[in-house]
Amino acid sequence: MPPSTELQLPHTLTTARTKRGLSQQQCAERIGMDASRLCALEKGRQKSPNQAVIDRIASGLELSEREKIALRNAASHDRLIHHAQDEFNPATVKLLANALTAAQMLSESELLDLNDYIFGLVTAKRALTHIKDRNTTP
Repeated sequence: MPPSTELQLPHTLTTARTKRGLSQQQCAERIGMDASRLCALEKGRQKSPNQAVIDRIASGLELSEREKIALRNAASHDRLIHHAQDEFNPATVKLLANALTAAQMLSESELLDLNDYIFGLVTAKRALTHIKDRNTTP
């Protein structure tokens, strides 16, 4: 699987490890993981692990509560992106990645406004398509 610029876990995991001054080998030993698997996760070459593995990583790195949440969010984000990469074209994957990032950063009110905006775009596109179809049908 090729790495994707839409992924969050590689950066989040690498940052947590290097912040603690650990090599990949040292980190892998702490969390009970093969160093090659850790390397693949940090490079985005392996799909995000399940929640139990993420929790083991968080525990082994002694992450703060904020860092644990960031790691869990990044892993959840990437699991969805990996699934989307199997089902959709790259432009759709990018849109989904941006929407997931927005969901983590925006307030509920801002998310509702964004949703309304997107719904308006979809509604307008449907209306234009309907008009076009009506005008081209004999």
